[in-house]
Parts: sequence; structure tokens; C-alpha cells
Amino acid sequence: MMSKPYKTACRVQVYVLHTWKIFTTKFGEAFDIVLSDFKRKKIHASVKREHMNRLKKLVVPG
Repeated sequence: MMSKPYKTACRVQVYVLHTWKIFTTKFGEAFDIVLSDFKRKKIHASVKREHMNRLKKLVVPG
């Protein structure tokens, strides 16, 4: 099954390894996350400021 970039109803199970807030002059404030999938492959994700408060409570390392 091919993944389509416009799908919004997918579920993915990952482990949260690390989280931190960053500030860049180009993009402003963001929330960065290092995730790991079931094969232990690391994935880096960045969440923009407008979604940060909602997601920050749900994403807890461990």
C-alpha cells in the first residue's frame, strides 16, 4: 500500500525518545521531537508554533 501525502486519518505507533523547544529567526518557535518506530529507526519531527501547545501535552518521552 502506497502512502499518500494528503491523507490525514493514518495511525502510526512510535516511541518518543526526546523533545525540546527551539527558536529560529527564519521559522520562529517550534517543538522538536525525536521518535523511534518499531524497527528502532529514528525519526526527527518538528511541530510549528500554532500546533505546539496542543501536541506538547500528548507527546511525553518514554
